[in-house]
Amino acid sequence: MRDGYEPITQLEDWQNLGFDALVVAVAEWREIRAALSEDSDEMKEFNERLARQWSIETGIIEGVYKLTRGTTETLVEQGFKAGLVAHGESDLDEEELYAILEDQMDALDWVFSFVKSERKLSTSYIKELHALLTRHQDVAPGRDQCGKAVKIPLIKGDWKKLPNNPTQPDGTVFHYCPPEQVDSEMDNLVAWYQKNAEQSTGPVPPEVLAAWLHHRFVLIHPFQDGNGRVARALASFVFIKAGLFPLVVKREKRNDYINALKSADQGDLISLVEDFAAVQERLTYKAIDLANIVHAQNQEPLDLYSGNFKEREFLAGRATLLNKNAVELMRYAETLLSPHAVKIDKQLKDISHEYSASTRTGNDTKALTAFKKLNAHRKDLQTKAVRAESAKIVITEAQVDEVVFSAMPIDGKNKVFSVVSGIWSIFIRTRKVSSLNPIDFRLGMVPTAAANEEYRSYENKKVLTQSAFNFTAGEDMEKIKPRFREWFDGAMVIALAELNKRQAIR
Repeated sequence: MRDGYEPITQLEDWQNLGFDALVVAVAEWREIRAALSEDSDEMKEFNERLARQWSIETGIIEGVYKLTRGTTETLVEQGFKAGLVAHGESDLDEEELYAILEDQMDALDWVFSFVKSERKLSTSYIKELHALLTRHQDVAPGRDQCGKAVKIPLIKGDWKKLPNNPTQPDGTVFHYCPPEQVDSEMDNLVAWYQKNAEQSTGPVPPEVLAAWLHHRFVLIHPFQDGNGRVARALASFVFIKAGLFPLVVKREKRNDYINALKSADQGDLISLVEDFAAVQERLTYKAIDLANIVHAQNQEPLDLYSGNFKEREFLAGRATLLNKNAVELMRYAETLLSPHAVKIDKQLKDISHEYSASTRTGNDTKALTAFKKLNAHRKDLQTKAVRAESAKIVITEAQVDEVVFSAMPIDGKNKVFSVVSGIWSIFIRTRKVSSLNPIDFRLGMVPTAAANEEYRSYENKKVLTQSAFNFTAGEDMEKIKPRFREWFDGAMVIALAELNKRQAIR
Protein backbone atom coordinates (compact mmCIF):
# COMPACT_ATOMS: atom_id res chain seq x y z
CA MET A 1 0.00 0.00 0.00
CA ARG A 2 1.33 3.47 -0.92
CA ASP A 3 0.76 6.09 1.80
CA GLY A 4 2.02 8.80 -0.53
CA TYR A 5 3.73 9.22 -3.88
CA GLU A 6 7.03 7.40 -4.27
CA PRO A 7 9.34 8.82 -6.98
CA ILE A 8 9.95 6.61 -9.98
CA THR A 9 13.08 4.46 -10.09
CA GLN A 10 15.53 3.61 -12.84
CA LEU A 11 15.53 0.30 -14.69
CA GLU A 12 17.96 -2.02 -12.93
CA ASP A 13 18.88 -5.71 -13.15
CA TRP A 14 17.11 -6.04 -16.49
CA GLN A 15 19.43 -8.71 -17.92
CA ASN A 16 17.22 -11.62 -16.77
CA LEU A 17 13.88 -10.02 -17.69
CA GLY A 18 13.94 -10.72 -21.43
CA PHE A 19 11.49 -13.14 -23.08
CA ASP A 20 13.41 -15.90 -24.89
CA ALA A 21 10.49 -17.01 -27.10
CA LEU A 22 10.18 -13.48 -28.50
CA VAL A 23 13.89 -13.45 -29.38
CA VAL A 24 13.34 -16.53 -31.57
CA ALA A 25 10.27 -15.04 -33.27
CA VAL A 26 11.93 -11.66 -33.85
CA ALA A 27 15.05 -13.24 -35.37
CA GLU A 28 12.89 -15.14 -37.86
CA TRP A 29 10.80 -12.03 -38.63
CA ARG A 30 13.83 -9.82 -39.26
CA GLU A 31 15.30 -12.36 -41.66
CA ILE A 32 12.03 -12.56 -43.61
CA ARG A 33 11.36 -8.83 -43.45
CA ALA A 34 14.68 -8.02 -45.12
CA ALA A 35 13.37 -9.59 -48.34
CA LEU A 36 9.80 -8.31 -47.98
CA SER A 37 8.35 -5.31 -49.74
CA GLU A 38 6.56 -3.00 -47.30
CA ASP A 39 4.57 -1.74 -50.29
CA SER A 40 2.88 -5.09 -50.93
CA ASP A 41 -0.90 -4.89 -50.72
CA GLU A 42 -0.97 -7.66 -48.13
CA MET A 43 1.50 -5.94 -45.78
CA LYS A 44 -0.26 -2.61 -46.17
CA GLU A 45 -3.58 -4.23 -45.26
CA PHE A 46 -2.00 -6.01 -42.29
CA ASN A 47 -0.54 -2.76 -40.95
CA GLU A 48 -3.78 -0.84 -41.54
CA ARG A 49 -5.87 -3.45 -39.74
CA LEU A 50 -3.42 -3.50 -36.85
CA ALA A 51 -3.57 0.30 -36.60
CA ARG A 52 -7.38 0.24 -36.56
CA GLN A 53 -7.38 -2.46 -33.88
CA TRP A 54 -4.91 -0.45 -31.79
CA SER A 55 -6.98 2.73 -32.07
CA ILE A 56 -10.18 0.92 -31.06
CA GLU A 57 -8.85 -1.18 -28.18
CA THR A 58 -6.74 1.55 -26.56
CA GLY A 59 -9.87 3.63 -25.92
CA ILE A 60 -12.06 0.71 -24.86
CA ILE A 61 -9.62 -0.50 -22.22
CA GLU A 62 -9.59 3.00 -20.71
CA GLY A 63 -13.38 3.36 -20.78
CA VAL A 64 -13.44 6.27 -23.26
CA TYR A 65 -16.24 4.49 -25.13
CA LYS A 66 -17.87 1.09 -25.48
CA LEU A 67 -18.06 -0.98 -28.64
CA THR A 68 -19.27 -4.55 -29.17
CA ARG A 69 -16.78 -7.19 -30.31
CA GLY A 70 -18.75 -7.87 -33.50
CA THR A 71 -18.66 -4.23 -34.58
CA THR A 72 -15.01 -4.02 -33.56
CA GLU A 73 -14.15 -6.87 -35.95
CA THR A 74 -16.15 -5.18 -38.72
CA LEU A 75 -14.35 -1.85 -38.26
CA VAL A 76 -10.94 -3.53 -38.10
CA GLU A 77 -11.63 -5.31 -41.40
CA GLN A 78 -13.51 -2.59 -43.30
CA GLY A 79 -12.33 0.68 -41.78
CA PHE A 80 -14.27 3.53 -40.22
CA LYS A 81 -16.98 3.74 -42.86
CA ALA A 82 -20.35 5.39 -42.34
CA GLY A 83 -23.21 3.09 -41.37
CA LEU A 84 -21.15 0.29 -39.79
CA VAL A 85 -21.96 1.18 -36.16
CA ALA A 86 -25.60 0.25 -35.55
CA HIS A 87 -27.70 1.73 -32.76
CA GLY A 88 -26.82 0.11 -29.45
CA GLU A 89 -23.40 -1.15 -30.62
CA SER A 90 -21.62 1.76 -28.89
CA ASP A 91 -22.42 4.29 -26.17
CA LEU A 92 -21.39 7.08 -28.59
CA ASP A 93 -23.00 8.00 -31.88
CA GLU A 94 -21.01 6.97 -34.93
CA GLU A 95 -19.73 10.44 -35.80
CA GLU A 96 -18.44 11.12 -32.28
CA LEU A 97 -16.89 7.64 -32.05
CA TYR A 98 -15.14 7.95 -35.40
CA ALA A 99 -13.71 11.36 -34.47
CA ILE A 100 -12.00 9.83 -31.41
CA LEU A 101 -10.84 6.75 -33.33
CA GLU A 102 -9.34 8.92 -36.08
CA ASP A 103 -7.47 10.93 -33.43
CA GLN A 104 -5.99 7.73 -32.07
CA MET A 105 -5.10 6.53 -35.57
CA ASP A 106 -3.39 9.85 -36.27
CA ALA A 107 -1.48 9.59 -33.01
CA LEU A 108 -0.17 6.14 -33.98
CA ASP A 109 0.79 7.41 -37.44
CA TRP A 110 2.68 10.20 -35.70
CA VAL A 111 4.55 7.67 -33.58
CA PHE A 112 5.66 5.88 -36.78
CA SER A 113 6.73 9.21 -38.32
CA PHE A 114 8.58 10.18 -35.15
CA VAL A 115 10.52 6.91 -35.21
CA LYS A 116 11.41 7.34 -38.90
CA SER A 117 12.68 10.87 -38.24
CA GLU A 118 15.05 9.42 -35.60
CA ARG A 119 14.18 12.19 -33.17
CA LYS A 120 14.85 11.59 -29.49
CA LEU A 121 12.00 11.21 -27.03
CA SER A 122 11.22 14.44 -25.14
CA THR A 123 8.61 15.83 -22.75
CA SER A 124 7.42 18.22 -25.45
CA TYR A 125 6.79 15.28 -27.79
CA ILE A 126 4.80 13.49 -25.07
CA LYS A 127 2.66 16.59 -24.57
CA GLU A 128 2.00 16.81 -28.32
CA LEU A 129 1.09 13.13 -28.35
CA HIS A 130 -1.44 13.69 -25.57
CA ALA A 131 -2.97 16.66 -27.40
CA LEU A 132 -3.38 14.56 -30.53
CA LEU A 133 -4.90 11.58 -28.70
CA THR A 134 -7.46 13.81 -26.94
CA ARG A 135 -8.19 16.20 -29.82
CA HIS A 136 -11.92 15.41 -29.81
CA GLN A 137 -12.21 14.72 -26.07
CA ASP A 138 -13.36 17.90 -24.34
CA VAL A 139 -14.15 16.66 -20.83
CA ALA A 140 -12.68 14.33 -18.24
CA PRO A 141 -14.12 12.63 -15.16
CA GLY A 142 -13.76 14.59 -11.92
CA ARG A 143 -15.33 15.28 -8.53
CA ASP A 144 -17.08 18.40 -7.23
CA GLN A 145 -16.65 19.84 -3.73
CA CYS A 146 -19.16 17.31 -2.39
CA GLY A 147 -17.34 14.36 -3.90
CA LYS A 148 -19.96 13.82 -6.59
CA ALA A 149 -18.76 12.50 -9.95
CA VAL A 150 -18.89 15.23 -12.61
CA LYS A 151 -17.43 16.01 -16.04
CA ILE A 152 -14.85 18.80 -16.10
CA PRO A 153 -12.99 20.52 -18.98
CA LEU A 154 -9.95 18.54 -20.15
CA ILE A 155 -6.53 20.17 -20.27
CA LYS A 156 -4.94 18.96 -23.51
CA GLY A 157 -1.21 18.74 -24.13
CA ASP A 158 -0.13 20.03 -20.72
CA TRP A 159 0.56 18.57 -17.32
CA LYS A 160 -2.21 18.27 -14.75
CA LYS A 161 -2.94 21.19 -12.41
CA LEU A 162 -4.67 19.20 -9.66
CA PRO A 163 -4.05 15.78 -8.05
CA ASN A 164 -5.72 12.84 -9.79
CA ASN A 165 -5.37 10.14 -7.14
CA PRO A 166 -8.01 7.38 -7.53
CA THR A 167 -9.88 5.73 -4.67
CA GLN A 168 -9.55 1.96 -4.98
CA PRO A 169 -12.30 -0.62 -4.34
CA ASP A 170 -11.03 -1.22 -0.79
CA GLY A 171 -11.34 2.48 0.01
CA THR A 172 -7.64 3.27 -0.03
CA VAL A 173 -6.21 6.06 -2.19
CA PHE A 174 -3.50 5.37 -4.77
CA HIS A 175 -1.14 8.33 -4.98
CA TYR A 176 0.17 9.45 -8.35
CA CYS A 177 2.81 12.15 -8.72
CA PRO A 178 1.74 15.53 -7.24
CA PRO A 179 1.32 18.26 -9.91
CA GLU A 180 4.27 20.26 -8.59
CA GLN A 181 6.66 17.29 -9.10
CA VAL A 182 5.51 16.27 -12.57
CA ASP A 183 8.09 18.37 -14.46
CA SER A 184 11.06 16.88 -12.64
CA GLU A 185 9.71 13.32 -12.71
CA MET A 186 9.01 13.48 -16.45
CA ASP A 187 12.50 14.90 -17.06
CA ASN A 188 13.92 11.93 -15.15
CA LEU A 189 11.74 9.47 -17.07
CA VAL A 190 12.89 10.76 -20.46
CA ALA A 191 16.55 10.96 -19.42
CA TRP A 192 16.54 7.44 -17.99
CA TYR A 193 14.73 6.08 -21.04
CA GLN A 194 17.41 7.57 -23.30
CA LYS A 195 20.15 6.08 -21.11
CA ASN A 196 18.54 2.62 -21.30
CA ALA A 197 17.99 2.90 -25.05
CA GLU A 198 21.68 3.63 -25.55
CA GLN A 199 23.14 1.00 -23.19
CA SER A 200 26.82 0.54 -23.95
CA THR A 201 26.70 -3.02 -22.59
CA GLY A 202 24.05 -4.01 -25.13
CA PRO A 203 20.48 -3.00 -25.91
CA VAL A 204 17.75 -3.53 -23.34
CA PRO A 205 15.18 -5.95 -24.85
CA PRO A 206 12.26 -3.91 -26.24
CA GLU A 207 9.68 -5.77 -24.14
CA VAL A 208 11.61 -4.84 -20.98
CA LEU A 209 12.15 -1.20 -21.97
CA ALA A 210 8.52 -0.81 -23.09
CA ALA A 211 7.19 -2.31 -19.84
CA TRP A 212 9.44 -0.09 -17.71
CA LEU A 213 8.60 3.11 -19.64
CA HIS A 214 4.86 2.34 -19.62
CA HIS A 215 4.77 1.54 -15.89
CA ARG A 216 6.84 4.49 -14.72
CA PHE A 217 4.79 6.84 -16.88
CA VAL A 218 1.58 5.49 -15.35
CA LEU A 219 3.03 5.97 -11.85
CA ILE A 220 3.59 9.65 -12.64
CA HIS A 221 0.18 10.05 -14.33
CA PRO A 222 1.21 13.48 -15.60
CA PHE A 223 -2.00 14.35 -17.44
CA GLN A 224 -5.46 15.05 -16.13
CA ASP A 225 -6.86 12.20 -18.26
CA GLY A 226 -5.70 9.96 -21.12
CA ASN A 227 -2.60 8.65 -19.35
CA GLY A 228 -3.29 5.02 -20.27
CA ARG A 229 -3.59 5.86 -23.97
CA VAL A 230 -0.35 7.83 -23.88
CA ALA A 231 1.38 5.02 -21.97
CA ARG A 232 0.38 2.45 -24.60
CA ALA A 233 1.49 4.84 -27.34
CA LEU A 234 4.89 5.20 -25.65
CA ALA A 235 5.22 1.43 -25.30
CA SER A 236 4.31 1.17 -28.99
CA PHE A 237 7.01 3.74 -29.74
CA VAL A 238 9.61 1.44 -28.13
CA PHE A 239 8.43 -1.61 -30.10
CA ILE A 240 8.16 0.24 -33.41
CA LYS A 241 11.65 1.66 -32.91
CA ALA A 242 12.83 -1.95 -32.48
CA GLY A 243 11.19 -2.94 -35.79
CA LEU A 244 8.18 -4.60 -34.15
CA PHE A 245 4.52 -3.70 -33.79
CA PRO A 246 2.23 -1.35 -31.84
CA LEU A 247 1.18 -2.66 -28.42
CA VAL A 248 -2.43 -3.85 -28.71
CA VAL A 249 -3.98 -4.68 -25.32
CA LYS A 250 -7.36 -6.26 -26.00
CA ARG A 251 -10.33 -5.75 -23.69
CA GLU A 252 -10.44 -9.43 -22.69
CA LYS A 253 -6.87 -9.06 -21.38
CA ARG A 254 -7.67 -5.98 -19.29
CA ASN A 255 -7.65 -7.80 -15.93
CA ASP A 256 -4.30 -9.45 -16.69
CA TYR A 257 -2.94 -6.07 -17.79
CA ILE A 258 -4.12 -4.31 -14.62
CA ASN A 259 -2.78 -7.11 -12.40
CA ALA A 260 0.59 -6.94 -14.13
CA LEU A 261 0.72 -3.18 -13.47
CA LYS A 262 -0.11 -3.83 -9.81
CA SER A 263 2.74 -6.35 -9.60
CA ALA A 264 5.04 -3.74 -11.12
CA ASP A 265 3.88 -1.31 -8.41
CA GLN A 266 5.34 -3.80 -5.92
CA GLY A 267 8.66 -3.90 -7.77
CA ASP A 268 8.01 -6.99 -9.93
CA LEU A 269 8.10 -5.99 -13.61
CA ILE A 270 8.25 -9.53 -15.03
CA SER A 271 4.47 -10.05 -15.48
CA LEU A 272 4.15 -6.86 -17.52
CA VAL A 273 7.22 -7.79 -19.57
CA GLU A 274 5.77 -11.24 -20.30
CA ASP A 275 2.35 -9.81 -21.23
CA PHE A 276 3.90 -7.30 -23.63
CA ALA A 277 6.21 -9.97 -25.07
CA ALA A 278 3.27 -12.33 -25.63
CA VAL A 279 1.44 -9.63 -27.62
CA GLN A 280 4.52 -9.01 -29.76
CA GLU A 281 5.14 -12.74 -30.25
CA ARG A 282 1.57 -13.23 -31.48
CA LEU A 283 1.79 -10.28 -33.89
CA THR A 284 5.24 -11.32 -35.08
CA TYR A 285 4.08 -14.82 -35.96
CA LYS A 286 1.07 -13.34 -37.78
CA ALA A 287 3.43 -11.16 -39.81
CA ILE A 288 5.68 -14.15 -40.54
CA ASP A 289 2.67 -16.14 -41.78
CA LEU A 290 1.59 -13.24 -44.00
CA ALA A 291 5.09 -12.86 -45.41
CA ASN A 292 5.23 -16.60 -46.18
CA ILE A 293 1.83 -16.40 -47.86
CA VAL A 294 2.94 -13.44 -49.99
CA HIS A 295 6.15 -15.28 -50.90
CA ALA A 296 4.26 -18.46 -51.83
CA GLN A 297 1.74 -16.50 -53.92
CA ASN A 298 4.58 -14.87 -55.86
CA GLN A 299 6.09 -18.20 -56.81
CA GLU A 300 5.42 -19.68 -60.23
CA PRO A 301 2.40 -22.01 -59.82
CA LEU A 302 3.30 -25.63 -60.54
CA ASP A 303 1.39 -28.89 -60.61
CA LEU A 304 2.62 -30.74 -57.55
CA TYR A 305 2.64 -34.20 -59.08
CA SER A 306 3.73 -33.66 -62.69
CA GLY A 307 6.89 -32.75 -64.59
CA ASN A 308 10.00 -33.97 -62.79
CA PHE A 309 7.95 -36.06 -60.42
CA LYS A 310 6.29 -37.96 -63.29
CA GLU A 311 9.63 -38.56 -64.96
CA ARG A 312 11.25 -39.78 -61.79
CA GLU A 313 8.37 -42.08 -60.92
CA PHE A 314 8.33 -43.52 -64.48
CA LEU A 315 12.06 -44.22 -64.37
CA ALA A 316 11.71 -45.81 -60.94
CA GLY A 317 8.85 -48.02 -62.13
CA ARG A 318 6.48 -46.68 -59.44
CA ALA A 319 4.39 -44.52 -61.97
CA THR A 320 -12.32 -37.43 -31.35
CA LEU A 321 -14.45 -35.95 -29.20
CA LEU A 322 -14.12 -32.20 -28.46
CA ASN A 323 -17.03 -29.79 -28.45
CA LYS A 324 -19.67 -29.35 -31.11
CA ASN A 325 -17.93 -26.32 -32.62
CA ALA A 326 -14.59 -28.12 -32.92
CA VAL A 327 -16.18 -31.12 -34.62
CA GLU A 328 -18.25 -28.95 -36.94
CA LEU A 329 -15.34 -26.67 -37.79
CA MET A 330 -13.13 -29.61 -38.74
CA ARG A 331 -15.93 -30.98 -40.93
CA TYR A 332 -16.06 -27.57 -42.56
CA ALA A 333 -12.27 -27.69 -42.94
CA GLU A 334 -12.65 -31.04 -44.73
CA THR A 335 -15.00 -29.44 -47.26
CA LEU A 336 -12.37 -26.76 -47.87
CA LEU A 337 -9.63 -29.39 -48.20
CA SER A 338 -11.66 -31.53 -50.58
CA PRO A 339 -11.05 -29.52 -53.82
CA HIS A 340 -7.31 -29.59 -53.14
CA ALA A 341 -7.43 -33.36 -52.52
CA VAL A 342 -9.42 -33.97 -55.71
CA LYS A 343 -6.91 -32.02 -57.79
CA ILE A 344 -3.90 -33.78 -56.26
CA ASP A 345 -5.60 -37.21 -56.58
CA LYS A 346 -6.19 -36.64 -60.30
CA GLN A 347 -2.53 -35.75 -60.81
CA LEU A 348 -1.44 -38.87 -58.93
CA LYS A 349 -3.81 -41.17 -60.84
CA ASP A 350 -2.17 -40.00 -64.07
CA ILE A 351 1.00 -41.62 -62.71
CA SER A 352 -0.21 -44.74 -60.92
CA HIS A 353 -3.60 -46.08 -59.92
CA GLU A 354 -2.02 -47.10 -56.61
CA TYR A 355 -1.38 -43.47 -55.68
CA SER A 356 -4.10 -41.34 -54.13
CA ALA A 357 -5.07 -38.23 -52.18
CA SER A 358 -8.07 -38.10 -49.90
CA THR A 359 -9.47 -36.20 -46.94
CA ARG A 360 -10.20 -37.51 -43.46
CA THR A 361 -11.65 -36.13 -40.25
CA GLY A 362 -11.89 -37.40 -36.70
CA ASN A 363 -9.87 -37.81 -33.54
CA ASP A 364 -6.16 -37.90 -34.36
CA THR A 365 -3.91 -38.54 -31.35
CA LYS A 366 -0.81 -38.86 -33.55
CA ALA A 367 -1.38 -35.37 -34.90
CA LEU A 368 -1.97 -34.06 -31.39
CA THR A 369 1.33 -35.56 -30.19
CA ALA A 370 3.17 -34.08 -33.17
CA PHE A 371 1.73 -30.61 -32.60
CA LYS A 372 2.58 -30.74 -28.89
CA LYS A 373 6.22 -31.37 -29.79
CA LEU A 374 6.27 -28.78 -32.58
CA ASN A 375 4.78 -26.10 -30.32
CA ALA A 376 6.59 -27.03 -27.11
CA HIS A 377 8.30 -23.61 -27.07
CA ARG A 378 5.01 -21.73 -27.51
CA LYS A 379 3.45 -20.68 -24.20
CA ASP A 380 0.23 -19.66 -25.99
CA LEU A 381 -0.26 -23.11 -27.55
CA GLN A 382 0.23 -25.39 -24.57
CA THR A 383 -2.56 -27.93 -24.13
CA LYS A 384 -3.38 -30.82 -21.83
CA ALA A 385 -5.70 -32.36 -24.41
CA VAL A 386 -5.63 -36.12 -25.00
CA ARG A 387 -7.93 -35.89 -28.02
CA ALA A 388 -7.89 -33.50 -30.95
CA GLU A 389 -10.41 -33.28 -33.76
CA SER A 390 -8.56 -33.04 -37.06
CA ALA A 391 -9.11 -32.61 -40.77
CA LYS A 392 -6.40 -33.56 -43.23
CA ILE A 393 -5.34 -34.45 -46.72
CA VAL A 394 -3.54 -37.80 -46.87
CA ILE A 395 -1.33 -38.07 -49.96
CA THR A 396 -0.15 -41.61 -50.68
CA GLU A 397 2.57 -42.30 -53.20
CA ALA A 398 6.05 -43.77 -52.58
CA GLN A 399 5.64 -42.31 -49.13
CA VAL A 400 2.76 -40.66 -47.29
CA ASP A 401 2.43 -36.90 -46.76
CA GLU A 402 -0.22 -35.35 -44.56
CA VAL A 403 -1.44 -31.75 -44.42
CA VAL A 404 -3.22 -31.52 -41.09
CA PHE A 405 -5.47 -29.07 -39.26
CA SER A 406 -6.20 -29.90 -35.61
CA ALA A 407 -8.53 -28.22 -33.13
CA MET A 408 -7.50 -28.53 -29.50
CA PRO A 409 -8.60 -26.91 -26.24
CA ILE A 410 -6.16 -24.26 -25.00
CA ASP A 411 -7.96 -22.22 -22.35
CA GLY A 412 -10.41 -24.13 -20.12
CA LYS A 413 -11.56 -21.05 -18.25
CA ASN A 414 -12.73 -19.18 -21.35
CA LYS A 415 -13.45 -22.33 -23.40
CA VAL A 416 -10.98 -21.28 -26.10
CA PHE A 417 -9.88 -23.68 -28.80
CA SER A 418 -6.95 -23.24 -31.18
CA VAL A 419 -6.68 -24.70 -34.65
CA VAL A 420 -3.07 -25.38 -35.63
CA SER A 421 -1.78 -26.55 -38.99
CA GLY A 422 1.17 -28.65 -40.01
CA ILE A 423 2.70 -30.96 -42.57
CA TRP A 424 4.77 -34.12 -42.21
CA SER A 425 5.82 -37.28 -44.00
CA ILE A 426 5.10 -40.80 -42.78
CA PHE A 427 7.47 -43.67 -43.46
CA ILE A 428 7.02 -47.36 -42.64
CA ARG A 429 10.14 -48.38 -40.75
CA THR A 430 11.17 -51.68 -39.19
CA ARG A 431 12.82 -52.43 -35.88
CA LYS A 432 13.91 -55.57 -34.14
CA VAL A 433 11.93 -56.57 -31.07
CA SER A 434 12.57 -59.37 -28.62
CA SER A 435 10.09 -62.23 -28.37
CA LEU A 436 10.36 -61.99 -24.57
CA ASN A 437 8.22 -59.61 -22.56
CA PRO A 438 9.53 -57.38 -19.71
CA ILE A 439 8.63 -59.99 -17.06
CA ASP A 440 10.86 -62.55 -18.79
CA PHE A 441 13.79 -60.11 -18.57
CA ARG A 442 13.22 -59.55 -14.87
CA LEU A 443 13.30 -63.31 -14.36
CA GLY A 444 16.74 -63.39 -15.95
CA MET A 445 15.70 -65.13 -19.19
CA VAL A 446 17.75 -64.32 -22.28
CA PRO A 447 16.05 -63.84 -25.66
CA THR A 448 17.20 -66.31 -28.29
CA ALA A 449 15.68 -64.49 -31.27
CA ALA A 450 14.27 -61.16 -32.32
CA ALA A 451 11.49 -60.35 -34.77
CA ASN A 452 11.11 -57.43 -37.17
CA GLU A 453 8.24 -55.07 -36.36
CA GLU A 454 6.90 -52.41 -38.71
CA TYR A 455 5.97 -48.99 -37.33
CA ARG A 456 4.94 -45.59 -38.68
CA SER A 457 7.64 -42.93 -38.38
CA TYR A 458 6.49 -39.29 -38.52
CA GLU A 459 9.33 -37.24 -40.05
CA ASN A 460 10.00 -33.81 -41.56
CA LYS A 461 7.37 -32.30 -39.27
CA LYS A 462 6.74 -28.60 -39.81
CA VAL A 463 4.23 -26.04 -38.60
CA LEU A 464 2.49 -24.27 -41.49
CA THR A 465 1.25 -21.13 -39.73
CA GLN A 466 2.91 -19.67 -36.66
CA SER A 467 -0.34 -18.01 -35.62
CA ALA A 468 -3.18 -20.32 -34.60
CA PHE A 469 -6.86 -19.78 -35.32
CA ASN A 470 -8.81 -19.28 -32.10
CA PHE A 471 -12.53 -19.73 -31.43
CA THR A 472 -14.70 -20.41 -28.40
CA ALA A 473 -17.12 -23.17 -27.51
CA GLY A 474 -20.08 -20.80 -27.41
CA GLU A 475 -19.30 -18.80 -30.53
CA ASP A 476 -21.79 -18.76 -33.41
CA MET A 477 -20.44 -21.14 -36.05
CA GLU A 478 -21.69 -18.95 -38.89
CA LYS A 479 -19.47 -16.17 -37.56
CA ILE A 480 -16.52 -18.50 -37.05
CA LYS A 481 -16.51 -19.84 -40.61
CA PRO A 482 -15.66 -16.60 -42.49
CA ARG A 483 -12.80 -15.87 -40.11
CA PHE A 484 -11.56 -19.45 -40.38
CA ARG A 485 -11.80 -19.44 -44.18
CA GLU A 486 -9.47 -16.44 -44.42
CA TRP A 487 -6.93 -18.08 -42.08
CA PHE A 488 -7.30 -21.48 -43.79
CA ASP A 489 -6.69 -20.04 -47.29
CA GLY A 490 -3.42 -18.52 -46.11
CA ALA A 491 -2.35 -21.78 -44.50
CA MET A 492 -3.08 -23.73 -47.69
CA VAL A 493 -1.01 -21.35 -49.80
CA ILE A 494 1.93 -22.19 -47.53
CA ALA A 495 1.03 -25.92 -47.49
CA LEU A 496 0.98 -26.25 -51.29
CA ALA A 497 4.25 -24.35 -51.59
CA GLU A 498 5.80 -26.68 -48.99
CA LEU A 499 4.55 -29.80 -50.84
CA ASN A 500 6.03 -28.43 -54.05
CA LYS A 501 9.34 -27.79 -52.28
CA ARG A 502 9.43 -31.31 -50.85
CA GLN A 503 8.76 -32.88 -54.23
CA ALA A 504 11.57 -30.86 -55.76
CA ILE A 505 14.20 -32.23 -53.36
CA ARG A 506 13.17 -35.91 -53.23
